[in-house]
Amino acid sequence: MSHHDEHHHGHAALESFKDGTLDFCDDPKTCCMSFLAPYHLFAKNMAALDIMNYGTALVLYLIPWLGLLALYMVFIPTAAGLEVDNDGQIIRGSFLQEYKTFCEVFLVFGLVGFSVLIVIASYFRGQLRHKLHIQGSGCEDCCCHALCCICSIAQETREVSNWEAEEKFVHDVEKSATKPLIKPKSKTLKSRETFH
Repeated sequence: MSHHDEHHHGHAALESFKDGTLDFCDDPKTCCMSFLAPYHLFAKNMAALDIMNYGTALVLYLIPWLGLLALYMVFIPTAAGLEVDNDGQIIRGSFLQEYKTFCEVFLVFGLVGFSVLIVIASYFRGQLRHKLHIQGSGCEDCCCHALCCICSIAQETREVSNWEAEEKFVHDVEKSATKPLIKPKSKTLKSRETFH
């Protein structure tokens, strides 16, 4: 355990997240990445904190994430009005009518996948908070990922990035403090070397 970790463990009080779940403007790059590939950021965070290796975390998050994509495939056309008419009836020849069984399977797979995703992400958000000594509860973690998993992943990534920067700074300071000083050669020794 590093001196920095010992310093943190010495304090009973827990800290809060340095920014909010919706603070997108703090790091636009992370925000975009969490939208395009949240599974990558989740795995990266888990590996950075030594909770699990990158590959395991990637698979663990990616499989239920596919369930969320399945939900999107069913709900987005309907929400956009492409599958129903003005009276709320399914349009004849639409995707929902032609492939009803397929949509039902996707709906079940999506709901199960999304539920599993919330459980996994909430649990490991708790592990992240424990590692970084951040206050919170399992209920809060669950609500964050249920309401906006992308926002939560982005917030966690920003927190891990801040922690890594602090760890690097402390390591550099400790390294410079323990670096041995090189004593210059005395004039007498230098003159003897010249004489020989």
